[in-house]
Amino acid sequence: MKRQIVPCGIFALLLLLPSCNRTQQTSEINQIDIAEGIEKLAELKVSDLGKTIQYIPLETTDSCLIGDFPEVKLLDDKIMIHNGKQCLLFDKQTGKFICSVGHRGDDPEAYNSTNGYLNPQNQLLYFNREPNQLVKYDQKGKFAGIITIPTPETSTGSIQINRPGLNGFIFCDSIIVGHYVGGLGQKCPSSVLYFSEKGNFIDTIPNIIPELGTGQVDDISSISVRKGFGLLGGIIHIQYSNGKQSICVPNHTALWKNNNEIRFKELFTDTIYTLKDYQLEKHMIFNTGKYHWPAEERTLSENNSDRILVSYAIENNKLLYFQFIRGLYTEKPVLYNGIYDKKTKVTHIALADNKFIDDLTQLMPFNPTFFNEKGEYASLVQADDILSWLEEHPEIKIEKDLSVLKELNEESNPVVVLVK
Repeated sequence: MKRQIVPCGIFALLLLLPSCNRTQQTSEINQIDIAEGIEKLAELKVSDLGKTIQYIPLETTDSCLIGDFPEVKLLDDKIMIHNGKQCLLFDKQTGKFICSVGHRGDDPEAYNSTNGYLNPQNQLLYFNREPNQLVKYDQKGKFAGIITIPTPETSTGSIQINRPGLNGFIFCDSIIVGHYVGGLGQKCPSSVLYFSEKGNFIDTIPNIIPELGTGQVDDISSISVRKGFGLLGGIIHIQYSNGKQSICVPNHTALWKNNNEIRFKELFTDTIYTLKDYQLEKHMIFNTGKYHWPAEERTLSENNSDRILVSYAIENNKLLYFQFIRGLYTEKPVLYNGIYDKKTKVTHIALADNKFIDDLTQLMPFNPTFFNEKGEYASLVQADDILSWLEEHPEIKIEKDLSVLKELNEESNPVVVLVK
């Protein structure tokens, strides 16, 4: 039962452009040294991420068959698997199927996207319903209500809210925080939206990077959808008749949480901010040195082949994991993984193609596609990919915790690989 797995969901061709000056300064900002690390590439290992690695085969029955393009998320005690058609919950320890959550459609309890995300305050799962609602379900699959997202009007029309592919909206006490993304040809005056559980507007944070200035839809000469950018997912590459170019990334994750603090990082900026008192406070800075890509030059076609775009970041108490792209607009962009140790303040960088070497069980390389602030990392691997790897490596002994892999066959559901 070969199924395709990709790290990011199916994205609609929505021409959403990054946006976002009210900031606070801090006296000491930690520097994440990409400029030096890229000159001294390392070999990243699973032990750099955590102390244990666990393989969790997901139960395979007619009621929980996992289709094409599934993605994985970790809840407190459950595993969420979703694709374009369904959202399923499995037990985090055993992989046993629990329930299906909600459904796509047009009826009052339906949603548009199966990519749900957890509100840790009430343990409910939230799903996007176009154009401006969040549909709630509990973890037993029971419908729990709808929230209407406030949509402030501007002189250029309604501001749109991006629904990131990995983490979704951020929940803090009774407040929900979302990331603004403006439509093509529109100016977006804000970056962040605060609203209540009842859908009441609270505040916004003005944008922090200059407008693209690329013109209107009629100025576009070509649009292409490109894949292979790691956790950034697929991008919409736009080229204009004046020679400029830009990208749209509907699944870009700009917000995450660590120790009850909300972090924020836009594309084409090298600064991670903390949202504090409805303002931006600098938290960390990526030192890209000679590879720096100024936001005001992000549409230029010349002299960008060696510049770096920090495309993804997330942190826990131990480290900050990030990815960056070198040569974004070239035919063969290069993706890198990076780890910044928050205690030693040392940065290690490796080519993403090399993945994380499993130095704990000596099994196949680990390519994480989900992270959380608890220090858990996860990926989905097809059962037959594991079987093929084991056949090619007969010297590997399948015993103790790995003995669950003996029950796999080609018809089995995918296996969750969990590092913590």
